[in-house]
Amino acid sequence: MAVNTTLKSEKGQILIFITLAFILLGILAGLAVDAGRAYLIQARLSKIVDAAAIAGARAMPGATSLSAAITAATAAACDSAEINGIAATECGASGPKVFVTVDEVTNPDGSTQQGVIVNAVDPMATSFMKLGTLIGCGAVCSNITVAAAGQAAPDTLMDIVLVMDDTSSMDDGCTTSNQTDPGCPIKQ
Repeated sequence: MAVNTTLKSEKGQILIFITLAFILLGILAGLAVDAGRAYLIQARLSKIVDAAAIAGARAMPGATSLSAAITAATAAACDSAEINGIAATECGASGPKVFVTVDEVTNPDGSTQQGVIVNAVDPMATSFMKLGTLIGCGAVCSNITVAAAGQAAPDTLMDIVLVMDDTSSMDDGCTTSNQTDPGCPIKQ
């Protein structure tokens, strides 16, 4: 009889369920926080590699040979990455964080040409997802690798500036009758 009363006792079971529920909620909250951080890091990396690819593509046209173009593009891309917070030692043709290569890129119209391809990876240590190690998640829950890629070709770059004059300073009293006057900067 003493065995039956001991087996029927449910005291302490709620503590196990609450503990497991808190661990699960912590992992889910950690996933949301750490995934949000990873998204922001990826967005930052994406901006850095896009700017580096454009800078590298701008440096290519002045080169006289392919090796000179590669050297100029890599240097310009790494200078751009350094301005945006990547150390110079972490960028290059075999950099540990930012990789710069010159290869065939596809233009928006579908044609291909020589261009600059910039790839970046950044390992991110998680904060809250480390709770997953309590249930056997291991290294997957400790680190997330964030990556971004960008490419640009020299002939597809274009600078466009829109200037709007809301001061009427370009008018100078010009009318349709005196537009041949050299003092009229804008002809209608």
